[in-house]
Amino acid sequence: MVISIIDIKNLNKEFHINERKTFKDYLRFKSKKKIIKIISSLSFKIEDGETVGLIGLNGAGKSTLIKMMTGILAPTSGEIRVLGNDPFKDRLINNRKISTVFGQRCKLRWDVSPMESYYLIKDMYDINDKDFKNRISYFSEILGLSTFINNPVRTLSLGQKMKAELAGAFLYDPEIIFLDEPTIGLDVLTKDSILNFLNSIKGTTTILLTTHDFDDIEKLCDRVIILHEGRIIHDSPVNDISSIYNLEMLEVIFKDLPENIESKFDFKNYKFDIKKNMVKIDVSSINNKSELIKKIYETFNKDIDFVRVSKISFKDALKYFLNEQLSAKGKYVS
Repeated sequence: MVISIIDIKNLNKEFHINERKTFKDYLRFKSKKKIIKIISSLSFKIEDGETVGLIGLNGAGKSTLIKMMTGILAPTSGEIRVLGNDPFKDRLINNRKISTVFGQRCKLRWDVSPMESYYLIKDMYDINDKDFKNRISYFSEILGLSTFINNPVRTLSLGQKMKAELAGAFLYDPEIIFLDEPTIGLDVLTKDSILNFLNSIKGTTTILLTTHDFDDIEKLCDRVIILHEGRIIHDSPVNDISSIYNLEMLEVIFKDLPENIESKFDFKNYKFDIKKNMVKIDVSSINNKSELIKKIYETFNKDIDFVRVSKISFKDALKYFLNEQLSAKGKYVS
């Protein structure tokens, strides 16, 4: 029987916190406890070699779930198996086979160079000389480590630190790597370099990525799991999100957005969005798009830079999905 590399069944996690209303309550050893449920009846499987995006709004339970899968936290109830083991009870066994990278948190030794930390990792994980040399060479080439690999970590930029962290995380060839917002705060070029690196090793290692950047999900992941208030509200291949929302948007880009634009053109019959110098109109259900474009040109001819019709992006499709799920609770994704 094939065992999933991650297998979670009816997982629950609760935290008990003190209900302290005044400063005096902080001095009391006994106070009323409040139960907060972070993860509720969660079940899913991840197979060997999958690249899965785990997304959701702040407080959805993503980080708590990762902490349970890495053995930092024990579940309140339910079953969790990572590499066939209980990650909390068998943490020492699993830690030799898994790796983590947390955005803007450094695991490398702060006052020494990345290279010196890599030698430490080599000894800790019994990496032979040949593999160590080959991996350092490969990571240096694809991530551009050579310019800073011998500089103290404390002197590196955020982008350089993240590249060094990724190299260290993959150095001992883990079976699973957990990436918690690895591109947060990075510039475009550094971010692309990291995503290219992750795509180059994709399939050889199981990757679980949490991020608020939908572009990272689209570029890297095969599958997306969406969490909300500790529950899974969607689990499918990434492309399914876009296919569900096969929408067309008419984008009217202005040289300068006309004042009182809504009073000059009747947008009441259309779903529209005004941002900076652009008006986006949902034209998915409009048969005669050319008539609408003609009307817009007649109204704003001198002010228009150009007009285009395009399918909505994965990012926008995902926002549509999340807004539909959250609208009943009066919450929306901006």
